[in-house]
Amino acid sequence: MNVPPAIGRYPVIGLLGTGAFSAVYRAVDERLGTDVAIKLLGDHHSLDPEIRERFIAEARLLRRVNSPHVVRLYDLDETDRHQPFHVLEFVAGGNLWTQRKLMTSRGRSVTPSNVVAVVAAVTDALTALHDERIVHRDLTPSNLLLRRGSDSVPAGDGLLADGEQLVLADLGLSKDLSAASGLTAAGGTDGFAAPEQRETGTVDERTDVYAASALVTWLLLGHPPRDSDASEIGALGWPDSLAGALAAGLAQNPARRPASILEWRDAALGALAPPAPAPRPVEGAILAAPRSRRWLLTAGATAVVGGGVGYGTASMVGGDDEGDGAATTVTDIGNGRVRIERSSSGTTAAMEGPAQLVVGVTATINARVSDGAPWAWIGQGKLVPNAPILAITPTKRGVLAIALVAASPNGEAVVVDGAFDVVDAPAS
Repeated sequence: MNVPPAIGRYPVIGLLGTGAFSAVYRAVDERLGTDVAIKLLGDHHSLDPEIRERFIAEARLLRRVNSPHVVRLYDLDETDRHQPFHVLEFVAGGNLWTQRKLMTSRGRSVTPSNVVAVVAAVTDALTALHDERIVHRDLTPSNLLLRRGSDSVPAGDGLLADGEQLVLADLGLSKDLSAASGLTAAGGTDGFAAPEQRETGTVDERTDVYAASALVTWLLLGHPPRDSDASEIGALGWPDSLAGALAAGLAQNPARRPASILEWRDAALGALAPPAPAPRPVEGAILAAPRSRRWLLTAGATAVVGGGVGYGTASMVGGDDEGDGAATTVTDIGNGRVRIERSSSGTTAAMEGPAQLVVGVTATINARVSDGAPWAWIGQGKLVPNAPILAITPTKRGVLAIALVAASPNGEAVVVDGAFDVVDAPAS
């Protein structure tokens, strides 16, 4: 394929990839001094009114979505030959398919932290789409790109580096349920497309739940779903409950799948939550509480979960935990602190922290979990169990988002999502 010297006002560096209807080029925005990705509709397809309108509609859908885990659209324009093109964020880190292949070629296996990072990013991206009544319909490893932050460190033999984020791209097959019914023509990628989209049928958010389950299955096993998955997942040492959560998401009948991507996330994270400690009998048949443990989240790490990003250094230290059984609430507890709490299946989990964080000022966020329930913080794609206090010093303004996941006695995950504003320190 001939690479054009420029597309619109953007000088082209090279070809990034091609699809059935368009090609993606790396180019330069000379006004802003940054690289961009240009998605250009094919010359002959530009003459087809239906394909042309679908290409333009993709950009409009992308513009409605606001998430750090969905690729950013900067502009929609057309060339002198009337070929429409998207001006997109250039995501330089490759994609999840190539990164997993590189990791396993170096003898490294997929870890629970890897799965947590992928589940969190996929949930965030799809939640942002589903909130706008958009079904992606083509969630695949190749459509999950790796964005490297300015402070990212090399991934080495792992899946993601500290500071990297997974970013969902390519809304070319997306369906806008707010503008039309879910009835759609066949489409999607073999191995990841739900049954209802492999031929003319009706899609909804549960179509993406299927694809998310197929994606995590691929992450664990290196291939899309097939009949032997449950035994194969178990043979690799993964919990049966994780295989069950994925099987539920892969149900042929959409009505048997989790109703939302958040419900799917809770099941997957619940399967990966730390098990409850075995009771240890002591004199007089009184059960001794387990000793507090001390954990450290990598210094300088960015705490990432769901849709949010926290900036700064974070450490998790041992302490005493308390249990309480209030209903799900967000409560002002005084002294500028709030309590975010959720109860389910007899287990209550809550986090308490400042309503607002200040750049350069260390703050603490406390876990409050029902007695006997194991829990973990999720940050930077890591599960850090049973750490009651999170100390964090933000380094720039934004949003700090973390999750606290507790396990109820029946194995259900109780997930508390917290988002805290980070503001600049007041001028002295």
